[in-house]
Amino acid sequence: MQKTFIQCVTAIILAALSYSSKAAPQFLDFPVSGYIAFSPSFITSVLDHDVPHDLDQAMFPFQMYSTVGPFGYSGAVLSFTGELFVANAQHPTQNLGCYMKPANAYQTSVWSVALRNVYTGTSGCTSQIALNYDNHPGYDYAIPANTPVYPAASGTIIFAKCIRTFSSNQSTPCESYGAIAIDHGNGFVTQYLHMKNVYYGLAANGQNQPINGGYVTNIGNVWNTSPVTVGVHLHFEVLQRKAIPVNP
Repeated sequence: MQKTFIQCVTAIILAALSYSSKAAPQFLDFPVSGYIAFSPSFITSVLDHDVPHDLDQAMFPFQMYSTVGPFGYSGAVLSFTGELFVANAQHPTQNLGCYMKPANAYQTSVWSVALRNVYTGTSGCTSQIALNYDNHPGYDYAIPANTPVYPAASGTIIFAKCIRTFSSNQSTPCESYGAIAIDHGNGFVTQYLHMKNVYYGLAANGQNQPINGGYVTNIGNVWNTSPVTVGVHLHFEVLQRKAIPVNP
């Protein structure tokens, strides 16, 4: 009887493990060696799930701003834990702003343990008090300057550029805001911003350049020269392409 029970439990565990591995395969590494995506006090901003991306536009946006609801500056940011933060009179709706977590029918104003563990305050939005920011489709990770950045997985570089975002002075090194986008060929695209250097694909804006995953190919180095006090960080996005209807 005991043996049968153990066999049943073992079978259930093996079946669960088999299902979970098939249901949610992991193909991405974190793009910086020695870190994981949810290291303690690591995230300086929380992903706004309510921002549209059009990955097939010629301009290929790294951030597509919108003021039209429900997208863009909606006055609300939803964290990966499902906790909702909204603007109020003290913290009005804006792109770079601190949003409070109010109590409602579904949650209290107290942050979850998970969010308290990974979030660190920045730009006046301090831990346990507020979160930044709206219309920001990615995570910012507080990683030391000059740290090498690697592809999260193998794929094809579809965009690579040095962007003079924070200065109109053409003598400013374009490496002040390096950005790369990689299509992984399975419906997902990853984007990497705020890099001091961009080592691949600049001659043709990175179009159709194969690149291998793993911590081998250095695509840039963590940096940031933003005039706002968000500090040195890596902006990392994982985007999923939507199927486009085709006329048969």
